[in-house]
Amino acid sequence: MKKYIFILSIFCFSILLNADPPDWQQITGTQYSMVTIAQITFFGNPFQSGTTNMAGAFGPGGETDCRSLGLWQNPNPPYDGYWYFTIVGNLNGENITFKIYDENTDAIYDCGEYLVFDNNATIGSPTDPYQLSVQESSISGNVSLITNTLPAGNILDVEVECDGIVVNPNANGDYNIVLNSGIYDVTASLSGYTTVILEDIVLQGNQGVNNVDFTLIDWEQIGGTQYSMIVMATASISGNEISGGIGNIFAAFGPGGNDDCRAIASWQEPNPPYWDGYWYFTIVGNTEGDEISFKIYDIDSDTIYDCFQVLEFTNNATIGSPEEPFEITDGMFQEFDLVQNWNWISFNLHPEDNSISTVFAPLGNNIYQIKNQTQSAIYYGLSGVWIGDLTQIVDGKGYLVKMINAYSSFQVEGIPIDTSTPIPLSANWNWIAYYPQASLPIAAALASIENNVYQVKDQSHSAIYYSPPGVWTGNLEEMQPGTGYKVFMNAPDDLIYAPSEIEMFDVEREIPMFDPPAWSPITGTEFSMVVMAAVTFDGEEFAASGDNMIGAFGPGGETDCRSVAVWQVPNPPYYDGFWYFTIVGDTNGDEISFMLYDETSDAIYTCDETISFDDNATLGQPDDPMMLTCGISGVNILIVPNTDLNLNVYPNPFNPNTTILFDISNEQIELAIFNLKGQKVRTFSNHQIIQSPNHQIIWNGTDQNNQPVSSGIYFVILQAGKEIRSKKILLLK
Repeated sequence: MKKYIFILSIFCFSILLNADPPDWQQITGTQYSMVTIAQITFFGNPFQSGTTNMAGAFGPGGETDCRSLGLWQNPNPPYDGYWYFTIVGNLNGENITFKIYDENTDAIYDCGEYLVFDNNATIGSPTDPYQLSVQESSISGNVSLITNTLPAGNILDVEVECDGIVVNPNANGDYNIVLNSGIYDVTASLSGYTTVILEDIVLQGNQGVNNVDFTLIDWEQIGGTQYSMIVMATASISGNEISGGIGNIFAAFGPGGNDDCRAIASWQEPNPPYWDGYWYFTIVGNTEGDEISFKIYDIDSDTIYDCFQVLEFTNNATIGSPEEPFEITDGMFQEFDLVQNWNWISFNLHPEDNSISTVFAPLGNNIYQIKNQTQSAIYYGLSGVWIGDLTQIVDGKGYLVKMINAYSSFQVEGIPIDTSTPIPLSANWNWIAYYPQASLPIAAALASIENNVYQVKDQSHSAIYYSPPGVWTGNLEEMQPGTGYKVFMNAPDDLIYAPSEIEMFDVEREIPMFDPPAWSPITGTEFSMVVMAAVTFDGEEFAASGDNMIGAFGPGGETDCRSVAVWQVPNPPYYDGFWYFTIVGDTNGDEISFMLYDETSDAIYTCDETISFDDNATLGQPDDPMMLTCGISGVNILIVPNTDLNLNVYPNPFNPNTTILFDISNEQIELAIFNLKGQKVRTFSNHQIIQSPNHQIIWNGTDQNNQPVSSGIYFVILQAGKEIRSKKILLLK
């Protein structure tokens, strides 16, 4: 942790009051000696022999280890007067310090300088004596005020306090405190402003510690409140940790902004191995549900930063702990797992430096090309430069990224983009970004353009909007952070995303507790087409009954899955039920075949028809679908449970911990955490669940191997017998 600690290569300066001259006695029984010829300056004036003035040299034992009493030598022009020391000892290398007794002040003073004992050495001469000095020690600096709400405070009223001494700065904010040597905390305060404490300032004799500066801000915690909550947090600006005790200020605010300060955090020092340093807030209020935001003043940059994270005021709540504090930053990270070949991505935050050379720098030579709808750039690894007309990441645009090698956990840092920021869309195709921090159902995400939108695609899914009847059909059911989308518009419009994910957290989602069939669309593709089809099996309609499934496949067969269809329920009188495919690929002309899995016969059937892959093509319509008929081939089973059990999660979003609250009436309970890909990342044993206090378990954002998982959306799945309940949660880092 950064401190105002000033280490000086000199000894301490102290004042000891005495009624009489000290009784310094040179030790005896020594075998070695050295000579020092010195002049002594006392607060800028020569220190000479007087009636009882004394000068002595001392070993490591202090005044009981006197090694010499200086003999004053009167001036003998051309020589000035000087003190002559014969310093004795038995061990070379010992530090020798010097003290004087001044009869006028009746006090002993330490000289700032010291020597190392060296037998037979002579330090100084009558013509060039060694210089010893006693000087004033002080702490000085400047105080400045930051005023958000007028009128401003008076700098002359600021009180700077250290070791019981209080001074006021001058009109320029300058102050000076005279002190003995020691380690001090210095405090600056002014009514209506945050009190600031600078810790562990080391003051040693004969030296001044300068530039101990303060900045006071007119943040003052409101009074008259009845409730409170505790937050233990770390703070970082642009990835750099902000600690306390050096003039930084960390505060919490209610909806009223600067005039509604709810807490000024106190810095808690590190206590290894138990915890690192953290900030401790006691946040006050009268109304539960108030939105609490945070601001940080960083003394190094002399800047106030607004933090990204917000909390809901909850009486008696405690968020964070010394070992795992809540993380508060001025921005956030967006993380991507990029596969080899093509990836459709978008950004929901704005990087401080949005040049592609900076944003994509962590990928090194793994990246090859970036495209938006009208521009592109290629990375030439040998020269380390980007070539092309795409030079910056622009808010609102979707991007296609081609990777030479896959790259996991690629992170971009920036300030989240306000979800209410409009994205202008033109008629025909638009490559767009997705702004919210969590997924939303497509109908909610695109509600603002439903009068003019026709189709939306991601890399492997798509959906078409039919008005009437005003419904989305297709296998693209949710829009997700980090994904790039292509939207076809019948007419221009402005896309404004629905309310943020925080308002959507209680939307339930069914997730299979068992692995689905092995069909999964390939990744890294650039193109896609849409097929809407009616399927017959042995002359009967093949619909989405139980675990029935149908997929589209490229020339590679089952290992080359191009789409898993989504059943569209009948919507009379507009259309009967049909299967909706978003078929992906890189090469127009690929032969696409179809297979279905029939639950009743527990078998896979190959359809008779094939098509030719054609980017952006749409085959079939809801009221006139393409026809597919099939024959036998193999086996697979998928079980999808129902949902009916009490489950709650708090806080949500969370970092680093969240508490899972559940009903334990059935002792055969299974509790697991899934990611967006349906992969199980953490399972809690039945023993953990049964023994958990108050029917709750804390998840700390780690997987089964206790490794931290990446930020993003996860699902808590609780199963008791045949009953299942799920909750969507968001981990922020």
